[in-house]
Amino acid sequence: MKNTFLITLFESLLSKLSWCFVAFKFYYWFILSIWLDAPEITYINVIGITLVLYAFLPKNFVINRTISQDEEMTFRLSLITYPWVILSIGYIFHSLFYLG
Repeated sequence: MKNTFLITLFESLLSKLSWCFVAFKFYYWFILSIWLDAPEITYINVIGITLVLYAFLPKNFVINRTISQDEEMTFRLSLITYPWVILSIGYIFHSLFYLG
């Protein structure tokens, strides 16, 4: 039970930090390239802003049901890989359309 809690805590922290990194890169790629007068922010600022948004935005609740091991593993992997897939798509978009 304790190991499951620590693994879930680690996965959640890794997922949140990954989303912070994605927000940080998107800000520099898409916001600062258009509005040059926008303030520069650090990664620590993005972590703070993102965690505040996570605290106040509505959360998705899942109805309790039994899930199989495959579904649980797929869900855990998607928590970690989804931000990086979005970052990759954003990088491709940035490379193709923002040459400045």
